Amino acid sequence: MGTGIIVLIAVIIVAIIIYSKYASRKQTKAIEEEVGKITPKEQAEELKEQIKKQIKEVEEEHGLLQNYIDGLPKAKDLEIKGYFQAGYSAMKICELVEAADNFSTASSQAQGNQKVALINLIGNCLCHQGKLDEALGYYNESLELAREIKDEDAEAMILGNIGVIYKAKGELDKALKYYLDSLEMASEMENEEAMAADFGNIGIVYQSKGELDKALEYYKEALKLHKEMNSKEGIAINLYNMGVAYQNKREFEEALKYYKEALA
Repeated sequence: MGTGIIVLIAVIIVAIIIYSKYASRKQTKAIEEEVGKITPKEQAEELKEQIKKQIKEVEEEHGLLQNYIDGLPKAKDLEIKGYFQAGYSAMKICELVEAADNFSTASSQAQGNQKVALINLIGNCLCHQGKLDEALGYYNESLELAREIKDEDAEAMILGNIGVIYKAKGELDKALKYYLDSLEMASEMENEEAMAADFGNIGIVYQSKGELDKALEYYKEALKLHKEMNSKEGIAINLYNMGVAYQNKREFEEALKYYKEALA
């Protein structure tokens, strides 16, 4: 056999090998596209990150803060009302320093329930900034005043907010105690807003403790109430938290279901 023929055969063999590898890769890619590019686990993780961008970090990880505002939107004192409205508008766009300044000015002139509400709002602004000890000081001041004037609605909500602080500090048992105390008071008064927040926050604590089935029980109660109140933020947060719980249980299909609902 001549040298030219041997070289030609070698070239053909190499070409066949290269084509086979290319065809195999192409076929594998086609199969992957047919079956699905990413697994349910990867889809769940991707959706989780999408949702996290839409939910306030404090509330998804530590609990839902309660903005107790009592009669402030209809306050007869126009100066107090003006400072409250300016603060609340700033708070909605996360201008938290400006919001706290306005609430502080209003609280220096307010009395009774309105003063309780404004001091609690200052605490919320500080909590969202991560100033946990300062926030706790305002919550305790607000709680003391609420008890003095026997404002039980305010007391229940403030107890829940103190629970958020202790959750953020990693003191889970202490957080749970405040949440349960808040839930007990809110249930007695049939305060659904406070109850919904407490159920969800208790779920977050149990999830942090690794008690996922117990966490899901509380999330479901919270979700039910948020749906009754048509609270879109509350619904999204609890659907997200349920998705995280199922993902941690490695039930990825179930996690995907709740993540998709949260994004809807």
